[in-house]
Amino acid sequence: MTMKRKKVNPAKEQLYYPKLRPGLEAIEAQTREGEPVVGLADSWKITPTLLWFSRDMFALVQFLDGTHSTRDLELLYLNSFAKVLPTERLEAVLDLLDEHLFLDNDHFWQKFGEMQQDYRHQTKRNAKFAGKAYKNDPIELQRQMDSWLQSAIVSSRVINRVIDRSISAMVMPHIDPELGRKGYAAGYHLLSFTQPADMYVILGIAHQGLLNHFALTDKTFVTPFGEVQTASNVVHQIQQQCQTDYFFDEWMHQYEHTIEFQVLFLQHVLKHEFKILPILCSFSHAAEKNSREDEIVKEFCTALKIVLAGKKNVRIIASIDLAHIGPQYGDPSSPSRTDLARLEQTDRELLELISDPDPDLLKQRFCGDDNRNRICGYASLYTLLCLLKEQKKKGELISYGQAEMDEKRSTVSFASMIYF
Repeated sequence: MTMKRKKVNPAKEQLYYPKLRPGLEAIEAQTREGEPVVGLADSWKITPTLLWFSRDMFALVQFLDGTHSTRDLELLYLNSFAKVLPTERLEAVLDLLDEHLFLDNDHFWQKFGEMQQDYRHQTKRNAKFAGKAYKNDPIELQRQMDSWLQSAIVSSRVINRVIDRSISAMVMPHIDPELGRKGYAAGYHLLSFTQPADMYVILGIAHQGLLNHFALTDKTFVTPFGEVQTASNVVHQIQQQCQTDYFFDEWMHQYEHTIEFQVLFLQHVLKHEFKILPILCSFSHAAEKNSREDEIVKEFCTALKIVLAGKKNVRIIASIDLAHIGPQYGDPSSPSRTDLARLEQTDRELLELISDPDPDLLKQRFCGDDNRNRICGYASLYTLLCLLKEQKKKGELISYGQAEMDEKRSTVSFASMIYF
């Protein structure tokens, strides 16, 4: 049953301050007649509906931030378009947003809580991208992954260095495996020579954001190759160290590929039993000191370090991609060969910086250019460097690549690294 927004008396209209909820994104398009429209989509996938608005109404929707009353919105419309916005039209838009759970109100949060609890009670995280990013049939998948791993180019010097030795951590891509096979192959081919670990900590990126910036889960991960157990005791030890609820955003695990892809490759190359510690990360380099975001990052990283310090035979994998450039990602034009060469140089400078684990230097680097190239991995990288800093480990780049994403040459770069 839909809970309608309570109608507001026009005489008290200024008392209602509508607000859009988190997890929404705008999509620009045109009608068949060529009229510009803007859609509002739910990146959290709570509702499948895509709501379309005329340009004038979307200009108003952008001001649904909880600080503008309905009366303010009518005045904004009048000042912007030199015509009166009928109260009935505004109410119809607000009712539509409420009906589809796009408003930050009791209606949305009640539904959100029900969805959270439903996922919390499930025991398995099933493969989301089987049959899409990789084969669903295990035999076909085996062949597919064998072909990807044949792309591996790793120097014998590095292989000889890791044979039957333990490593501390890896940086791996999370791009589509077909496009990023060069990076995946190099990293996981090398991993197959190392001393096996009992637990692999996978620091994935939550592309749609997390309200509490980290998301734990104790669910078993399922792929076409079978099941991988999560180290649930370790998960709960981390949570017990913290005041923030890191299961609050657990439901986002079901939609993310950044951990699923790493689990798949681990299953393929490892010949022993192992467990995983899957953690989604999402926070900004621009978080101000002592802000809620900053305090949460400190709390979680501290708890993770304390718990992992008491564990033996652990490896850490940061699942990241590097730059995203070109029209698909908001740039006005396609990158030239010179642009791509310059991008590689910039990427390699970043990779050289993180080879000596120092999260403060990483933050400075991202703040310096405000992540101009849209690197998709700051939160995972920062967490990784926090864990490695006191161990004085040294990273070595083993593979770098760039993948063309569309006909306009939009490009994503990626790399694999190993920490000894």
